[in-house]
Amino acid sequence: MVLGVVDEVKVNRWIMKALNGISVKTSDPKTIYVTEACSPCLRKVYYDRIKPPVPSPVEFIKLVGDEAHRRILEVLKEEGYQIEASIKLQVKDILIVGRADAVMIDGKNPHVIEFKVVDEAPEKPYDTHVMQLNLYMLAFGVKKGFLVYISRRNGKVKVFKHTYERELAKEALLRAIRLSEALTKKEPPPPERGPWCNTCPYVLMCNKRGVKNASKTG
Repeated sequence: MVLGVVDEVKVNRWIMKALNGISVKTSDPKTIYVTEACSPCLRKVYYDRIKPPVPSPVEFIKLVGDEAHRRILEVLKEEGYQIEASIKLQVKDILIVGRADAVMIDGKNPHVIEFKVVDEAPEKPYDTHVMQLNLYMLAFGVKKGFLVYISRRNGKVKVFKHTYERELAKEALLRAIRLSEALTKKEPPPPERGPWCNTCPYVLMCNKRGVKNASKTG
């Protein structure tokens, strides 16, 4: 891209980077992010990688939550936590990278904390978030983790305690391998239908590949 030229692709990349520094993904199919491996749909992640990023209205709304998230992490840093702690896991020839929100390694109670700013705090944690937490727990060698949900609508907070589950961490690793293989072969993985299809920017492209009514949840 010519220096000094501003176009839609470049501006969208700025927006995506502002939303979350890890959103501008590497092009290396052998490097997979934790958030990618634990995404509810690997096909969407695949298209995120091969297509220029375009933020959705949902992602613009997320900006407000991200500022609150950042400030909370600064508080935890003052209390002795490692914040945005980087991880690297090697599985075969694939590198899995990510950042845990907060980690306490020292002391008698080592644990990982992952914050999620959402519209409504759920009654139970989302499966993809639990999988993500387990992968962080594996990386840091701790057995206890906490998922903290904060509602952007009313500020309500819900905390879910979790004990490490080896099978969930293993599932996340296997998903990372499948995504890496799909990117290497340039063949999208099978779609995984759910409520996320309703706001997915790739739903029409997904339908064209023979998946009908992908925006429906049932």
